[in-house]
Amino acid sequence: MSEPLVNIYLIGFMGCGKSYWGRKLSQKLEIPSCDIDHIIEIKEKSKVSDIFYNNGEDYFRKKEYQVLQDLISINEACIVSCGGTPCFNNNMELMNSHGITIYLKASKEYLFNHLKINRKIRPSIAKLNDTELRNFIDITDIPHPLFQICI
Repeated sequence: MSEPLVNIYLIGFMGCGKSYWGRKLSQKLEIPSCDIDHIIEIKEKSKVSDIFYNNGEDYFRKKEYQVLQDLISINEACIVSCGGTPCFNNNMELMNSHGITIYLKASKEYLFNHLKINRKIRPSIAKLNDTELRNFIDITDIPHPLFQICI
């Protein structure tokens, strides 16, 4: 009997490259990649930013939790790009107990430069000016992953 396959969960600050590196790792390991935000957009037939604005963050976080539960219940390995998932509910514990969690760490300067150009599509920072965005990056913390990779 073979061992059950585990997911690899990519977490990190918004804009650090979870989706990009998820696709690259998926190609290298020859296993599928899943992006929780993208799955929610397909199920809801709406962009994440619209879901936030129309239904609120609590609604979105419930959908995020449901998708995570669905991915855990499928006994097929997948590279999972997690967005804000680890910061809510008991999602971090779920990911750590049902797979390998890898934190992608980017410098604050990289994050600031990347996010300021596309902040309008990110509901939690869309209305922040540059100073507020820098402060947001400085004070936000990610729960404890199993592994950390600096990019």
